[in-house]
Amino acid sequence: MNIYYTYLHKKADTKEVFYVGKGKGNRAWVTAGRSEYWIRTFKKHGLVVEIAADNLTEKEAHRQEKVLIAWFSRRSLCNLTDGGEGCSGLSAETRAKIRAAKLGTTHSAETKAKLSAANKGKKKRHVVSAETRAKIGAAHRGKVVSETARANMSAAHKGKPLSETVVAKRRGRQLTTEHKAKLSAALKGRAKSAAHKASMKGRIMSEETKAKISAAKIGKTLSPESRAKISATKKGVPTPEETRAKMRTAHKGKRLSEVHKAALSAAIKATWEKRRLA
Repeated sequence: MNIYYTYLHKKADTKEVFYVGKGKGNRAWVTAGRSEYWIRTFKKHGLVVEIAADNLTEKEAHRQEKVLIAWFSRRSLCNLTDGGEGCSGLSAETRAKIRAAKLGTTHSAETKAKLSAANKGKKKRHVVSAETRAKIGAAHRGKVVSETARANMSAAHKGKPLSETVVAKRRGRQLTTEHKAKLSAALKGRAKSAAHKASMKGRIMSEETKAKISAAKIGKTLSPESRAKISATKKGVPTPEETRAKMRTAHKGKRLSEVHKAALSAAIKATWEKRRLA
């Protein structure tokens, strides 16, 4: 297909050619994904794009790219190769080899710091389409994250505050019934890890958090099923003396409302009635 072209990148101030390339679509005008040498030159001198030849096949574009690089001399260009090799349309086998070569490799702390500094403040240029998201979701569905990976992820995020953007997105967001059901099914029967229990032990909630929890629960009543589960869980488990003392202190001087008294009276009567009939 004759959809390829060759192009020249010139310095905006001197009109000197500093890069020769081949591509299709808007490749000639794209500044992302260039070499560090190209980026330095672009930032210092600016950019003027000139199409050398168009309506070419990929093979013709490769050949002409080599000729142009040889003509302008690679020593005066930002091109890192003599051109003509291209990297479009990689075969599945080549992709598999590249992937296998990169598996297990990690960036050093120094490289990570450089990448972070280079990308700081940059706006995202690429938006993932709904179709791509669906493919990514399907590829990861059913995969179980190992304990090592969980620990690494936890350690990486520990102490990091959420960005204002993330907080704003989450604020006021309500989960759908379907989402709640999925979360409930995923967590059902899962025991809390020793580390999680240790992290929760002795944690004191702020007055603001307590007030929010209280406000969220006001007016809500437990279903008979939930009551039965709580009762079964606590049956035969003695309340520690420390907890009893706290409860006595919390209730000291408090008077029960008429509604509460009526509810207690009804509950006691029902209990005695069950025992009488048993």
